[in-house]
Amino acid sequence: MFEPDTRADETGFDSTDESGFESTDSSEHDAGGADGEYVEKSRVVLPNKNIAKNVEAPSGQTPRKRRKTTSSINTGVKLRVVALDPYGGICLLTGALKPRKSRQFCHIVARRTSAEVLTMLEWWWQLAYWTLYIDTRYNILILMANWHLAMDGHEWTFVPHHQLITNVLVWARAVIEQDPTGYNKDARTPISESYGHQTNFLYYMLPLDEDMEEVVIHRYPAPVEGAAFDPTAIIPHLHPFTTIGPLTSHMHPHFVIFSAGQKLTDLRANVPLHERAKFMEGLAAIASFGHTGDAAEIKLHNLDTLTALLDIYALWSSTEHVPQAKSGHQWRKHPKAPEE
Repeated sequence: MFEPDTRADETGFDSTDESGFESTDSSEHDAGGADGEYVEKSRVVLPNKNIAKNVEAPSGQTPRKRRKTTSSINTGVKLRVVALDPYGGICLLTGALKPRKSRQFCHIVARRTSAEVLTMLEWWWQLAYWTLYIDTRYNILILMANWHLAMDGHEWTFVPHHQLITNVLVWARAVIEQDPTGYNKDARTPISESYGHQTNFLYYMLPLDEDMEEVVIHRYPAPVEGAAFDPTAIIPHLHPFTTIGPLTSHMHPHFVIFSAGQKLTDLRANVPLHERAKFMEGLAAIASFGHTGDAAEIKLHNLDTLTALLDIYALWSSTEHVPQAKSGHQWRKHPKAPEE
């Protein structure tokens, strides 16, 4: 397993900025243009140099710097996340708007993810080398601080609707069938383009830790400007939280699938081999993926979906076929650094 990149901390708390949100991650420059996850400025690490330099990236191109080293997310990034958020910047899980300083911007795929893993994801997601921008708005959501910490602590995760997982699995297998050992940049289609014009996606909350059995999630009603606060409208949800139903988000499914797969894989690895089937059945019994039918049918469908999610993660975390460093492979040629 790769060691995490310690240049960016995923969960360290910092003070709020002028946007009114608590910041726990970092981004030095703007993280998104008007039409996509691209920026006009990026921080580029020059090869064989111990310096970094701000440069203008050509319009419509992804920044060459994958992760940032400052202590808070840039305000421009936050504004873009809020602009895409179908709920307008409230906590996705609870619907809470206040206290404002408890709301945090959270990465789905962690900023501390190692360079080796990012390279694998770039290959399997059919991106150009060194262009996976971890601070893209499509990898960031808003949660209250306690739920952010619990998510990072593998106590729960979001999972996409089952049809999204099925579609991504079909797409991922097609990548293999295209002879991934070769390279034709004109034939590579980034995974985000497989979603077509869809901008919002359905997600469900999946509890992973037994501590969640003694937790209540309070869902707040959608805020109405000028309306008085009504505490009786707050709805409590008990474990396994299937009553929360689907939540709509701008997050792109491949980020969520990788993160959920990582959590599930780590949890399953700690279960003895002879108990893993029981472990999976237990998760299937409490999971929500949008399947319909009676309890027995839903459990069977959930088990298939969990298996598909883990299969996708296993593929995306594999180094097989991924061009290695110093291989001379055309795909791994780093973009030419600017002149000093």
